[in-house]
Amino acid sequence: MFSIVWRFFPGPAWFRVIVLFALLAALVYALMMFIYPWVNTVIPEPESTLDDASALQRVNPLAGLRL
Repeated sequence: MFSIVWRFFPGPAWFRVIVLFALLAALVYALMMFIYPWVNTVIPEPESTLDDASALQRVNPLAGLRL
């Protein structure tokens, strides 16, 4: 697949490398700005099994200690 992308762009090798890095940066930007926030709204948040700090201390009695 990389060879298909490599042959698609015209010009010398150094220019192809620059174009591929720019495309990679654009892909990462699009994922971080648009795709991941949308997926975050679609996937439900997991329900917490611990409802308060006292339940945490029942599970781990050393949770509230300061050493």
